[in-house]
Amino acid sequence: MIAIHPRSLVDEAGRHVAVQVPVDGFRIQAISAYEAGKASEGEAATMLGITRPEGDALAAAAGSSTCSHTRESLEAELADR
Repeated sequence: MIAIHPRSLVDEAGRHVAVQVPVDGFRIQAISAYEAGKASEGEAATMLGITRPEGDALAAAAGSSTCSHTRESLEAELADR
């Protein structure tokens, strides 16, 4: 298994792994890491060298939701108001 680190890829032993992928392919990997919960929105944007709002736009264009609330967490938050 390979885990995404904010600035590089690391394997299960924590060793840095060098990879070469096309930029478009890396965008897909960063968005996939976000979708899988392996990277936050900010970490995915940092990996791509863009701002978080730009990362949100890329994720939305790829069909990925940037809303991380579950129905339960949203109901709980609204109940606190």
